Amino acid sequence: MASPRCQRALPIWGLSVTVEPDKPLPFGVNMSWLAIRTDVEGRVADALGLIERRPANWQTGIDEVYAAFRTDINQDDAPVFVTPPIGGWTLAAGVALPYLYDTGSNRAGREYGLRFRELFPRLASLFSEVQFFASNSTVSFASWARARNGRVERVFTYTDGEVNAQEGAQTPEEASLGFLDLGSLSPVEATAYLFERFNAQQEQRRQSGMPRSNQEKERNFRDDLIPSDRHVGALADAWSLDPSRLGDRAMPLGVGTLGRMPRA
Repeated sequence: MASPRCQRALPIWGLSVTVEPDKPLPFGVNMSWLAIRTDVEGRVADALGLIERRPANWQTGIDEVYAAFRTDINQDDAPVFVTPPIGGWTLAAGVALPYLYDTGSNRAGREYGLRFRELFPRLASLFSEVQFFASNSTVSFASWARARNGRVERVFTYTDGEVNAQEGAQTPEEASLGFLDLGSLSPVEATAYLFERFNAQQEQRRQSGMPRSNQEKERNFRDDLIPSDRHVGALADAWSLDPSRLGDRAMPLGVGTLGRMPRA
C-alpha cells in the first residue's frame, strides 16, 4: 500500500487533494495572502482558526485557492492554503482572507474591513511580524499591511479609483520603490490627492509628447501612481518575499495545509 503522504484524499471544493510533496509554485496576482515570520506552519493554521484542515501539496493548494477566485463560490467558503515555511516565512493564501476597507459603497468590503480589524491585530500579538497583501486586476484592487512587534504600522487599500484605507506612515520600502507618499491623509483626502497628481502627470506627458518606455516603467514606480498588482508584488519582495517569484528559488519539496476560515 502507498505511503499515506502519497495517497489522494477525497475530493473537497471540487478538486482532489494531493499530499505528495512537491516544489513551491508561484502565485500572487488576483490573490490575497499573509506573510508571517515563523517556521512553524501549524502555528499559522491554528492562529487563523482554519477548519476542515487537511494536508495538501503546493499544486493542490494553489489550484484550490485560484479555483475559488475564478468561480462564483461564496467568498466566506473559499479555501485558504498555508504553505510550508520559506526562508523563515510562512504564507497563507486565499480570497477568504479579509482586507481593510474603511470607505466606499461596497457593503461586503466594509464587512471584511471589520474582520480585518479583528484578525490582523490578533495575528500581530502572536507573531513578531505579520504582513498582508492582495491584488485583483479586474477591479483595480491593491492592498498591503504590516505589523511588527505587536503593533500595526501600515495599512493601505485602493479599489477601483478610490483609496479605501490609509493608515500609518509610508514605510522606507515604499519610499525607496517610489510609491506616492500620502502622508497622514484620510482615505477621502488621499483619493483626491492621488488623482490630482495623476491628472497633472498625464497632462505633463501629453505636453511633452514623450511617454515612458516599458523598460523605464519596470525600473521604478515614481510615475506609476495608480496602485496595482505590480506595486503589491514589488513591496512584498521588499518586505519579505514575492510569491510570484517562487519558481526562481531552489526550495525543498514540501506539503502545506488546506482549510477554511471560520464563519464570522
